[in-house]
Amino acid sequence: MFFDEITYKKDFHVQLKNIYDLYNAKVFVSSSSASGLKDQKAYLTGRHRITEILPLDFDEFLSFRKITIKKADKHLLKAYFEEYMEIGGIPEYVLTQEIEYLKQLVDDIIYKDIIAMHNIREKIQ
Repeated sequence: MFFDEITYKKDFHVQLKNIYDLYNAKVFVSSSSASGLKDQKAYLTGRHRITEILPLDFDEFLSFRKITIKKADKHLLKAYFEEYMEIGGIPEYVLTQEIEYLKQLVDDIIYKDIIAMHNIREKIQ
């Protein structure tokens, strides 16, 4: 069974435990808010494995951009690293560099993850 954005479901950890215990099913869950999964793992003791997907590191950034630096081109390393520091390691943005994608991502993190996770009633303007 696959569940996406599971942390938005009330008492998801209890429901997952019940599914696992009653049906002996393999359950895969995802959430853009890893903290929500980590905070509730006590209910799933011995039944969970969390895999965090982190932003790209510098080598992965180069790989995504299909950049190979040969010994003769080591002088380019600093410029590519500065580009990495400017662009960051969000895979979709590394490939497209569409600023609207980043704006939407930030809005989603603030309004869907942080505000919803912490039950904040008044939105910050």
